[in-house]
Amino acid sequence: MLKHNKKRNTAFLYEVLVTEIAKCVLEKNNTKKDIVISIVKEHFARGYPLWSELIIYNDIISSVSLKENLAKSVLQEAKLQHKKLNKKEIFNQQTQLINKINLNLNGEVFDNFVKNYKMIATINQVLENQQISPKERVLLEEKILSMMIKESSTKQENTVEHIDKIVFNKFLEKFNEKYGKELIEEQKNLLKNYIYSNSANSLNFQMFLAKEISSIKDKLQKAMKKSFLSENLDLKEKTAKVLTIIEEMKTRKVDSKMIEDLLKVYELIHELDSNE
Repeated sequence: MLKHNKKRNTAFLYEVLVTEIAKCVLEKNNTKKDIVISIVKEHFARGYPLWSELIIYNDIISSVSLKENLAKSVLQEAKLQHKKLNKKEIFNQQTQLINKINLNLNGEVFDNFVKNYKMIATINQVLENQQISPKERVLLEEKILSMMIKESSTKQENTVEHIDKIVFNKFLEKFNEKYGKELIEEQKNLLKNYIYSNSANSLNFQMFLAKEISSIKDKLQKAMKKSFLSENLDLKEKTAKVLTIIEEMKTRKVDSKMIEDLLKVYELIHELDSNE
């Protein structure tokens, strides 16, 4: 099987640019943010070659919890639609986009974490790779289908929201038992956004998280200038350490550990506010 070339994967290029926008929001780098947004608008504008291909990727990615026959139909239609695309135009647009990223942005953009990388890489192999054997193609398609299919009953489909609420309440319960206190409003808001996020709206959560971390950073930096911290060296040292952790979060993978760290940070902010 040929090695996956991520720079020739339209969905991957889009995802790393979206992640870069979120990082710029976090770093308050508006100049760079505007550059990235203009690149995205230019190359992924409605009706353009890369936009047309991205839609096909997203139709597959967003098709979750489908019955097997429906998942197969979606994948088959996606393959048919993809065959109609002008591959030469897409290749040329990708080349221009890659050159623009290298010229205007740091090459490390390509190393940005992409949450659903495994799936978009597999989709790319199925849609683009014409040199794989029939057996390899079938195996890859089965892998995609397994990601699209989720066993479910009518009862389960009707109670997804209820199950999510149970998960959320259990998380709250465990947190309360561990720390012996109720969550403050900011913590609840973070958890709700995290628990209810999925691959279809992960961009919304990334943007929410980037803004939230930026706000936390501002609050901690302002707190460091407060007079009461000079009288409380332990609290001042703790605040300085947390600022370092917050700075590192812009390159961390979003997982439950990171969310728990943020929950603790809110506790510190609450403590700082109570000392004013």
